[in-house]
Amino acid sequence: MAPANALVVALLASLFGFTVGEIIVETSAITVQPAAKFNVASLTSSESLFSDFFSLSVGCGLSGPQPTDPLPTCTLCFQNGEGDGMSCLMVSPAGYGQMAFYPNTPNEAAMFTTNAVAGVNNAGAFEGDVDPEAGLVCFHREKAGKEKARCALMRTDVIHSGQTAQSLGKVGADTNPMYRNGAFGVQGLALSESHAVVCYLLQNGAVECKGMYADKVNGLTDSNIYSAAVSLSTTAEADAGKNAQVYPVVAALSEDIYVACFPDNYVSGSFTVSCQKLKLSCGDPADGCLGNTDNSPTLATEGSKWSMGDTTDLNCPAHGITLERVSAFDVEDSTASVLLCVSSTATGTCPALRCAVNSNDPDISFSE
Repeated sequence: MAPANALVVALLASLFGFTVGEIIVETSAITVQPAAKFNVASLTSSESLFSDFFSLSVGCGLSGPQPTDPLPTCTLCFQNGEGDGMSCLMVSPAGYGQMAFYPNTPNEAAMFTTNAVAGVNNAGAFEGDVDPEAGLVCFHREKAGKEKARCALMRTDVIHSGQTAQSLGKVGADTNPMYRNGAFGVQGLALSESHAVVCYLLQNGAVECKGMYADKVNGLTDSNIYSAAVSLSTTAEADAGKNAQVYPVVAALSEDIYVACFPDNYVSGSFTVSCQKLKLSCGDPADGCLGNTDNSPTLATEGSKWSMGDTTDLNCPAHGITLERVSAFDVEDSTASVLLCVSSTATGTCPALRCAVNSNDPDISFSE
């Protein structure tokens, strides 16, 4: 149920007027209208190459090799049971009567890892229009005791061996650089122009985040692209992260400033939602990270951590969290804003959905 609720929250987040304060939505107000439908038959001649789809993640905003179609390109990444690894496809833009994949030839999918994966987060394109052919996807291995988390850089203009046309492919080291051994759940991921922040759960439910530099030309080549880990939540319980159905989410305000929201304050399996502002530094902090190509940036918390309500909110379990930037990218002053939405049970005093825009700087906080 949690993934479906998270999807509903994500869809609704784009529909609300962005006003400071809290919006509460009842169950009857939540509707989803299906448009294009995906099933394995959509892959036409390549249908036999795929099976057992799970951990699907779509990322958009890319520019692909579609000379007759000016609309942006999306990519679909998923665990493919047939190939026992993660594959990614280029997808025609949303809004079509049916989903179309291209180049629609055998072996059209790009293999990003041969290990079975879970927790896939395909963030789509980077901010800005400098290189719209590049995107980023992060995931962890689906194997007990070897939940190694990695990121891979994708490009839509790769020319594969023996081919002449541009297509989707992974760029960088054959082995995707690892940022954590023992990460769980869907990876929280936010991209700026050439950097990113990824947040993840540990087995006990504690939350960590790392910053990274992404070379959009040469791809990800070594684990030294990542910063040291920053701990956001240490209040955890045995296997809370391993069994979690609610995961950290991240939004990029600028190249240097990010916001992460995550499950926190565990009490007997229940938790509240907390948020924390993060600052990424590269080289001389006064220069900022934009245009900096150094590996191993520094990630640190900024201001105080905000938590939703008090312990009475533990009676309203969170079924999904989404976080979207609503101010323009690269705004860092008091007008910088994000929209936080949390879905719940829609029973008793617990609303189906609560949404609020942050109202404070430099701390991150939300009106309730």
